[in-house]
Amino acid sequence: MKGFGLPGTARIRRKRDFASVMGQGRRFGDPLLAAKVLGNRLGQTRLGLAVRRGKGGAVERNRVKRLLREAFRLSLPELPSGYDVVLMPQGVTGRTPLAELSRSLRALLARAAADPRVRAAGAAGPAGPVGEGP
Repeated sequence: MKGFGLPGTARIRRKRDFASVMGQGRRFGDPLLAAKVLGNRLGQTRLGLAVRRGKGGAVERNRVKRLLREAFRLSLPELPSGYDVVLMPQGVTGRTPLAELSRSLRALLARAAADPRVRAAGAAGPAGPVGEGP
């Protein structure tokens, strides 16, 4: 079943980009999720995950990460574009319904898109791979 996963271009992969979001991003949260959000100049929304070890054993953490990636993948067409998002589960378990995660994710990103400080912070951030200009 190839082709149904989250594309690599929709993931935050470089440590530099991840650190930028965690350091400069604005925090938004609800009982299920917390998100650090920073505007980017890539024209697409990318996902990073930060799941603490206190969330359970490796099996539970990996299940939570799979659920979060799937909620992001399914919600991607409805999400505003041009943001880097690092999700941190708060009340999420491996048994949390996917529909609840998707709803929470869309609400958090809508709040972030309405906040002008999120876009302004990303304007000075990384522009993508080295050598690519505006």
